[in-house]
Amino acid sequence: MNDKLTIFLAKLQQVLNLLDDIDEMIGNNPSDQSNTDTLLEDYKHLIEENADNMSNDAKINMINYYAKARLTRRNNKNFYEVTKYYNNNRQKLQYKSGRQNLYREVQNKLNNLGNKYNYRVLTDDEVKNFINYVDNTSDDKNKETNKIKHRNVKVSKDELEKLLKDGNKSVDIAKMYGVTSQYISLLKKKYGIKTRKYKKGDK
Repeated sequence: MNDKLTIFLAKLQQVLNLLDDIDEMIGNNPSDQSNTDTLLEDYKHLIEENADNMSNDAKINMINYYAKARLTRRNNKNFYEVTKYYNNNRQKLQYKSGRQNLYREVQNKLNNLGNKYNYRVLTDDEVKNFINYVDNTSDDKNKETNKIKHRNVKVSKDELEKLLKDGNKSVDIAKMYGVTSQYISLLKKKYGIKTRKYKKGDK
């Protein structure tokens, strides 16, 4: 066998191996989609049955796992749409010009899959509120954190009196020490420090 035939057969084998790999990926995708859909159903029922008993940390953890599975599902769906187009047009692989056209068409198909989802029930304001939601309530965890923080902050009576004498308000002193103004007010009561009565609007 001459060198040219040896090279030809080697390259042909490489091409066939790559086509086999592509076909295997396409063939495995339905199973991947099914497994992800089943996992999402498990997550939904887990949330439905246990939401009332889950801590905030557990809920956040659950959302992260659910979001990851949803992204996997979206990737599988995109892969299906692109490879479906590839299968319907794979005859173009027979010709050199057709191969380049097929590649560009597959790329275009992928680029057109990024359309934003149109919410059917949620309004734009509701979507924004969900995305930017901040819990401003003072829950038990935050209270405990503040207690720990306050225990680690030492403000002597003399120091507090001097700061107040210099014209600092409770809110200003609280910012200096990284505590709440309520904590400074408690210290004033504890030390028996009397301060001037603030006018309306003062803190």
